[in-house]
Amino acid sequence: RGCFNPQVAAFDVVGILNGESAAAFEEKLSREIGVSRHILVDLGFLANIDRDGIAAMGRVISKAEEAEVRIQFIRVTPKIADLLSYSELKNL
Repeated sequence: RGCFNPQVAAFDVVGILNGESAAAFEEKLSREIGVSRHILVDLGFLANIDRDGIAAMGRVISKAEEAEVRIQFIRVTPKIADLLSYSELKNL
């Protein structure tokens, strides 16, 4: 996804965030943390997330906080919000 501000990166998460896709998600966002000051992650197309996906999301949030990068999850569907509510991520 393109953005006019070079310090802002935007990503769409599509499908299921688990196992292998969670590792790719974490790797891609971790690289972006070193470059951008603000990261938007659109979860509107995320159909499901498992514990690996939730763990990857938590690690990305921690890395962003350590680097003083603002990470924002947008368009979180009710289903995904419900799944996240069972973890500590909902409070972040």
